[in-house]
Amino acid sequence: MERLLGFDPQLLFDSAVTAVNVLILLFVLSYFLFNPVKNFLEKRREKIAGDLERAAGLEKKAQELKAEYEGKLRKAEWEAERILEEADKRGKQYQAELVHEAKAECARLRSRAEKEIEQQKLQALDEMKKEVVGLAAQMSMQLMAGLVDVKAEELLLERTLKEMGEIRWRR
Repeated sequence: MERLLGFDPQLLFDSAVTAVNVLILLFVLSYFLFNPVKNFLEKRREKIAGDLERAAGLEKKAQELKAEYEGKLRKAEWEAERILEEADKRGKQYQAELVHEAKAECARLRSRAEKEIEQQKLQALDEMKKEVVGLAAQMSMQLMAGLVDVKAEELLLERTLKEMGEIRWRR
């Protein structure tokens, strides 16, 4: 009977040797190629996982720093607002002090001016009195000497009264 597949011993021997060679090649390739590639890929996977963890940690730290920065920024804005309010308050207080000082200075100047005016009035009155006394003395001397007649006396009296009236109106 003839064989269906035609296996002969040589074919079986060659197939067995080829199978052994393939297995040896598989083990050799596995040892020199597959295992290093597998190890390389495993190390790469671990490195990527570590990088992702570090990136997540850095991102978390960046978020914390951002939150801290925003907090400091809000605090700085609040502090700036407080400083501006304080400066405004001090400015208004300083303005009020200046107005008060100006009013006090104005009152002092007015008081001094009034005193000076009063002194000048008194001085003018004193001068006028001295002049009147001097004129009266002069008139009485002239009357006593008989040098002045009645008409001249009236003229002198009118002139004196006229001058006294002008002095009073000047005040």
